[in-house]
Parts: sequence; structure tokens; C-alpha cells
Amino acid sequence: GSVKLGNLEVIGGVSLCNTKIGNGLHLEGEILPSSSSINSIFDLEFAQVRTLVDSQESWPTKGQIMLEGFVYDKLDPHSPKDKDSRLKWLNLQNQDPKKGGSFSPQPYEQLARVL
Repeated sequence: GSVKLGNLEVIGGVSLCNTKIGNGLHLEGEILPSSSSINSIFDLEFAQVRTLVDSQESWPTKGQIMLEGFVYDKLDPHSPKDKDSRLKWLNLQNQDPKKGGSFSPQPYEQLARVL
């Protein structure tokens, strides 16, 4: 099936870590509002989806998304698909070792494969 998330009031974070979604992951509106706790994380590590449906409005602030191992087959036609927008999305990842993050080439390789 599909999973739709949007306009959430989050305390702590959202974890779809290791989730397999057979169709689409629909991210609509703010997933982690900018007023969320600094420790709020949107965790997509090692999740698998067929279609990623998102918009820049659904992207969290820098350091609040984890994409290591996230695999998607395609981007929805209405999702940002230009290289600059998608790189901006990848650069929102939590890559700060002091906050439990680290750099991984996999999300960049995944994006290159889909684009």
C-alpha cells in the first residue's frame, strides 16, 4: 500500500527505519515543523518505497532527516526532480557526528540512479 504523512505535530520524531512500502510514500505539508524540538528526526534509514512523493514544503530543516540506505524506485512526477533541488534535500541529512549522524555516499548514489 501507500503511506501518507503530512502536517504532523511531532514530539521526538518520525521513524520509518527498515520499513517496506509497496507503493508510495506521500509527504505532504510540514513533516517536522520548524517549531519542532531540535532533537526531532525524520528517520528513513534503510526504508524501501516504490515512489517518493514529496515537495520542498515537506522537507525538514537541516540535520533532521536520516537517509542512509533509503531506497526508492522513482520520484513522483509532481515531486522536485531537478538536480539542484534533490541535492538540497540530501544536504538536509544529519551528518554531524556529535548528533549521531555521519556521511554516507549511498543517498547520493541512490539519487543518481533514480535521476
